[in-house]
Amino acid sequence: MVVAVAKFPTSPGYMTERFRQQYLDKEIKEGRLPKDAHRIAHVISLQAPSDAAVPIRFWQLYSVLGNDKIESIVGEFYSRIFADEKEPWLRKAFADLGPQEQHVWAQAGMWSDTMGGGRQYHGGEYRLNFHHAHNGFKVLNQKGATRWAEHMIAALDASDKAGVLTQDPRVRRGVEEFLSFFMGKYAKDFDFDAKPLVFGSPNEASRRMVDLVGIDEEQLSSLSVSDLKEALAFRGVSIQGCVEKEDLRQKASDYRRAAGASATTQGVPASSEEESSEGNFEASGSDSGE
Repeated sequence: MVVAVAKFPTSPGYMTERFRQQYLDKEIKEGRLPKDAHRIAHVISLQAPSDAAVPIRFWQLYSVLGNDKIESIVGEFYSRIFADEKEPWLRKAFADLGPQEQHVWAQAGMWSDTMGGGRQYHGGEYRLNFHHAHNGFKVLNQKGATRWAEHMIAALDASDKAGVLTQDPRVRRGVEEFLSFFMGKYAKDFDFDAKPLVFGSPNEASRRMVDLVGIDEEQLSSLSVSDLKEALAFRGVSIQGCVEKEDLRQKASDYRRAAGASATTQGVPASSEEESSEGNFEASGSDSGE
């Protein structure tokens, strides 16, 4: 498999930390990530992991895509929205807010901001919520969301075929999880069903993961060698020199105690650079605000 290289410089945007936290909380609650995921370096990093077996999360996508490719994907999507003859009401809903180029600029900024490309979406979550509450009601319903998803899937297919999403399948899965996460949020806020709106399969590597922090020593001892290896490797713990299962168990036990102590004394502090800027809304009459 060709592995995408993290070559674009990253920094937290106005919304990176908030949505990363929400996503991790959701994945932990639903059992797809371990309880200590907030403290695993390659999970919370803005740089995409170089290990092909480790998923690329949506806040790491900027590191492998950069502004131009993100704008290309978003542009492909809006070219379909503005050419929609089957559902002209959808095209009109967007056209009433501004020209195609304006939508591409605003949406690409939101994507880059959330994906680790720095502060590109001024006003952050406040601006996003303000726009949806006042302008998005024509689209954020079952009919609108379904048609929106159809165009987005077609845009991803076209972008994939053109090589925009790179040859690393983790990149598309990361974009699909980004879309699924936000569609789920909007479905809850605007009371429609997101379950039929499937953008792709979940990242396979996040479907099952042993929770080293949430289990006791007896449960730890009952894990198989492969479970111990996978859990330790996922957390970046070296297993070099571990010949017997007991060696792996001891490594896992040491990690469990250290992680538990860290959680008790430190919690999971956020960088001051990543604080939310909900009060920093900069309204503009020419900005669609997406």
